[in-house]
Amino acid sequence: MLGSVGVVFGPRRHLVISYRQRAALAHLVVEADKVVPTDSLIHSIWGETPPPTARGQVRACVSELRRSLNDLGVRTELIATERDGYRLRADQCSIDARMFEREVAEAMRFAHQEALDQALHRIASALEHWKVPAYPGVESAIVRAHAAKLERTLLNALEARTEWEMKLGLHQELVDELTEQAEQQPWHDNPRLRLLATLRRAGTRPETPRRT
Repeated sequence: MLGSVGVVFGPRRHLVISYRQRAALAHLVVEADKVVPTDSLIHSIWGETPPPTARGQVRACVSELRRSLNDLGVRTELIATERDGYRLRADQCSIDARMFEREVAEAMRFAHQEALDQALHRIASALEHWKVPAYPGVESAIVRAHAAKLERTLLNALEARTEWEMKLGLHQELVDELTEQAEQQPWHDNPRLRLLATLRRAGTRPETPRRT
């Protein structure tokens, strides 16, 4: 669910267009393998003002999602019906947000063991999953909270990568990358300060981008 909300099956991709389906699928993904009560899905879709037919519309929404999955060629029931709710079966699919978080965690473990080359490799793999924004267009509180958590994980991963590259002496690569970031985001202190720290460690003093 990093980037547009949708499902990929082999070479085929289904982007969920309906807001109801996006909100329901995003909520199920955030709580994958847990039973999400119908009332929770109703709140995710309509907030505090659901229509009288909300429960029936949720059933129809899940049916539409299942039909879309079937059209993609997915024969396994990914969305299971449970007592008064639904559950996304995480054992039957790969969730990009979870893969991102898992690989960042693995990178941190490698770094803790001083295996920085492996940590950098794992971070690079994690970043391949990242697309922004996470869960776009879904306003559910639980989904937005998870999106914010993912963005914090991303920032921590980028800062950790910078630190590891500096420890390995990859200063020039960092200077090039951070210079580009600072030029693209002149109003943002973080890339500029990281660039200055890298330049100090590298023992160089080229011109740094100025904020306008």
